[in-house]
Amino acid sequence: MKVMNGSTVYTLSQQSLLRPPYTMDVGGGFWGVVNRLASKTCSLLRLCTEDGFQANHHQDRKYQLGVDAPLLLYQARSATGGPHPYHATLFFKLTRFLAIPVAPNFAFDGHLRHIKEGRNKVREPHSQVLMFIDMLKAFSFNYRMAPGEAEAELARMNIAGEIDAIFSNDSNCFLFGGTTIL
Repeated sequence: MKVMNGSTVYTLSQQSLLRPPYTMDVGGGFWGVVNRLASKTCSLLRLCTEDGFQANHHQDRKYQLGVDAPLLLYQARSATGGPHPYHATLFFKLTRFLAIPVAPNFAFDGHLRHIKEGRNKVREPHSQVLMFIDMLKAFSFNYRMAPGEAEAELARMNIAGEIDAIFSNDSNCFLFGGTTIL
């Protein structure tokens, strides 16, 4: 996982919420280039503790993290085992956010999202999105429906200072102007 924060590029250690390494790319090995530029390695817990809790930019002692909800929904589709692997996968991904000083802000693709081709751009059935929103409400996590793509909304929030970082592996976050991407 990569983090770009100003002029410092971090590579997060493999204590990731996004295992296995799913990738969405603008092409040409973009993440490979970012990885070669990485100058520091740290855990997500350390990043959230130092930049969120200690720096306290938002006066709530939490790292404001914008989360690409369609990414988590996409990952859950590959879950196997147990009576409800899709739901269990989403539930356990959400519980991992509770273990770190982070305030997750989930963004979903909205109705103005352009239709795109590609393996990771399949729109989730409406019932699955509604079920996931119910889970977010149960965890008291913030969420929003973007006007278009979730990545664009997260980039807008990052630029405006509403969130400290974007949690996504979709390099479109950079194209939309995001400044800190995990």
